[in-house]
Amino acid sequence: MATATRPPGKRSVRNLLRNYYGIENEEVEEVKPKIDPTNIDGSGFDVDSYSNKQLKTKNLNQLIKTQKSMIKEIKQLDSEMKTLVYDNYNKFIGATDTIRQMKTNVNNMETEMELLSQNIKQISTVSEQINNNLHPNREEIEKLSGIAS
Repeated sequence: MATATRPPGKRSVRNLLRNYYGIENEEVEEVKPKIDPTNIDGSGFDVDSYSNKQLKTKNLNQLIKTQKSMIKEIKQLDSEMKTLVYDNYNKFIGATDTIRQMKTNVNNMETEMELLSQNIKQISTVSEQINNNLHPNREEIEKLSGIAS
């Protein structure tokens, strides 16, 4: 039934190409990148392969230049790493100080909130007393204002 969906000529050409290129099934295999063991920056780096390649392809002067270049790069990377550690340490200390300050502020805020709550209760009590004291006079003022209008 697969032949019904494709013209017969295309299927035979496809099979010929598959046979020529050595493709067994219809699924296309993933192309895996080659891992170069002599690539010093690669994930598959192999020290022995790299060293052997360098010894075979370079003369003594080139090897000395490569060594000096590597030493310079190592020092630079070491310096960058120290700078990163120092920066992260400073950020950590800054965050610790901020958290400590926030804790102090929250403690102060709790004390202030308690004081505010007490003041509100006191204001409420005084307001209630004033309302109670003025209540009889209020009724008389309301009666008089009703008569006047």
